[in-house]
Amino acid sequence: LSSVTCPWIVAAMLAQLDVRPGESVLEIGSGGYQAALLRELAGPDGAVTTMDIDPEVTARARACLDLAGYRDVRTLCADGEYGAPGHGPFDKIIVAVQARDIPPAWTEQLTPHGRLVTPLMTRAVSRSWELHREDGHLVSRSNGPAGFVTMQGAAKRRKWFVDESGVRLWSDEPVSVDRAELAGVLETKRAEAWSGVTLPPNKIG
Repeated sequence: LSSVTCPWIVAAMLAQLDVRPGESVLEIGSGGYQAALLRELAGPDGAVTTMDIDPEVTARARACLDLAGYRDVRTLCADGEYGAPGHGPFDKIIVAVQARDIPPAWTEQLTPHGRLVTPLMTRAVSRSWELHREDGHLVSRSNGPAGFVTMQGAAKRRKWFVDESGVRLWSDEPVSVDRAELAGVLETKRAEAWSGVTLPPNKIG
C-alpha cells in the first residue's frame, strides 16, 4: 500500500530535515516526488538515495524521476528497516512510512552529526520527530503531526482484534478479552473527558 503525502507534511518534514547543498540523503519510503525535492535541496554536489520495499513503488519512482530529469537519484528496492548498507553514511535520513521504533541501522548509517526525521507513534499519536545524532545517540529537536502508512517487512506492525456485537477491540499484542463485557457497549451513555490541551493545526513544534 502506498499513498501520496499531503504537501504541507512534506514541506514541514523537509524543514525539519534542513538539507544543505552537497549533503548525502537517504529517503525510506519512496514515491519519487520527495526524492526530486531532496535532489534540488542537495544540489549537483549532493547525493540522494530513495528506497522502498515494494518493487512496483520503486519502479514507478524510477520512471517518474527519469522523466523529470533526476536520473542521478539512486533508487533501491529493499527493506528500509536495515537502511541502505553500502551506500552511506548519510548526512540526513528521512522516513516516509509510519515507524513504531527506530532501528539501529538508521542511527548507525548517519554521519556523526547527522539528522533523522521520522514519523513515530507517540502515546498512540503519530508525530514526525527531528532527531540529531550527538555522541552516538539521538537527541530530539522538534516534533509535529504526521500520519503515514505503516512499515512492512521486518518492522511490519501486527494487530490482534476481538470482534463482538458490532464492537471491534484492537491491540498491538495478543489479548484475552471477556466477549460478554463488549455486549451492549454501544448502547451505553456517551461520556466525554477533555484533556485541556490545545494544539495549533498543521504546525511542527
